[in-house]
Amino acid sequence: MASDSDENKLLKRFLEHESSATVLYFRELRRLLRPEASTIGERLGEVFVRIGDEYQVRAGAHEQAAAVAGQLSRAVKVYEAIKEDLSDFSNEVADRPGITREFKEALQEPTFVGMIALEIAEDEDTPTNERIDHLFEQLEWIAIDAGDGLVVRDESSEEVVERLEETKRIDSSAKRIRDAVAEFAAQVSEKDELHKTLKSFLKSELAAIRIGSDYELSVSSPEEAVKALISNGIATGQDGKVRLRDEVSGEFVEHSREIMREFRTIMRKAKPIHRFAEIVTEADLRTALQSTAGKLVIATAIQQELAGQDFDGLSRWVERNFEQTPEGYVLRHEDHEMVQDFLRQMKEVEEELANDDF
Repeated sequence: MASDSDENKLLKRFLEHESSATVLYFRELRRLLRPEASTIGERLGEVFVRIGDEYQVRAGAHEQAAAVAGQLSRAVKVYEAIKEDLSDFSNEVADRPGITREFKEALQEPTFVGMIALEIAEDEDTPTNERIDHLFEQLEWIAIDAGDGLVVRDESSEEVVERLEETKRIDSSAKRIRDAVAEFAAQVSEKDELHKTLKSFLKSELAAIRIGSDYELSVSSPEEAVKALISNGIATGQDGKVRLRDEVSGEFVEHSREIMREFRTIMRKAKPIHRFAEIVTEADLRTALQSTAGKLVIATAIQQELAGQDFDGLSRWVERNFEQTPEGYVLRHEDHEMVQDFLRQMKEVEEELANDDF
């Protein structure tokens, strides 16, 4: 790595810092690799706002939310109306290797069916039955009868391949965000019919498909995430050394300084977590809480829970999950699931951070 300018020296210092991988992971990569309810909340921020411990429709977004709710309700009805018919059509498609078999399998995939249902529901002007009839007219044109069943026409293959690739992309995104969407849905208010309708949709199979259809989840590993973050900002010179590109060096300097300031602030504010860890009786939990990653996991959880409420979040978290004894703080019996979830998160984080590409 080159060190012929202050900017490149800063890049080198940043990447070689003992905690740079951990902070970079939590600040930039975790939302890509491990979306959470707050990630979905940010994505749907034009409609929803967090108030206390639940999400509500923004005061000025009720008209927009009502339109969305109507469209999504239609999509659920369309999904139920077409899934069996698409499955029946699939049974007529020949089991030939290649594009025809992939098409046959896709017709029974929830993501493929969900995408079609959402597209049909977007058209408010055309009666739903007409759109469904048009769908099957299109399918009849895409495939033609042969001795062993319906097969994809040569002239349709390019369109089918594009559709299948889009389905795979959205299916991958939907699987990655499904748990986060379910967690977000559980936190949506039920104060009125509008909220209940939106909550009901967010609990459905279609929710992750809809959100995943335009959600940027193009990475599936820490290696890919790191490359996605820095590939546009660095270049290898003729001497074989890596340098910042001139056009992004100023932006990188400000960004890296912000991250390093944030890290110092986090470590200063996390000292109470470290001191608390010293008096926790369970060894695995104590070790996890004393690590940088552990502090960031707990700090993130507390921050999400408080959502701007002005009091000592750590004290509240400790009081709820631990009982003070002469020997130290013991995890409450009913909260063993919580600590197992925390340790599971820590294990996954450590495995991702252990990747040599960080």
